[in-house]
Amino acid sequence: MRNRDIGKQTHAYLLRHGIQFEGMESYLIDMYAKSGLIRASQQNFERNHTGDRDQATWNAMIAGYTRNGLVEEAFITFRQMFEQNVTPNVVNIASVLPAFCRGYGGFGALGHSVYHRELFPRLVEGSWNGKIRHIATNGTHTAQ
Repeated sequence: MRNRDIGKQTHAYLLRHGIQFEGMESYLIDMYAKSGLIRASQQNFERNHTGDRDQATWNAMIAGYTRNGLVEEAFITFRQMFEQNVTPNVVNIASVLPAFCRGYGGFGALGHSVYHRELFPRLVEGSWNGKIRHIATNGTHTAQ
């Protein structure tokens, strides 16, 4: 949902009527990030208690940062995910992958460092080689 006003109105409606559903936090984070309202994404992410964050919630924030060109924040959030003992899945990897590719400002080196210290020694859930190859060749991914 890229229309900021409709997204805000929808969120307000959900709050006013006390509507909650599984995955709502990640949907809101993703919606605000896609609308360019990264600050609202951050606020929703921070309201979600660290222990309650699932892979989809982490992914929505990482993808939002990457999509909005906030590479350093994407890496910081990716590291925080590891610190909270959340094992990345293929979508988490796909969301941070574009940040690894941006070599400006030394972030390419940072991405290389994160890969070798965090990803390489750990098992990543799911079969992700084919999916990463698809993303690398097509240059697209979606938050899930």
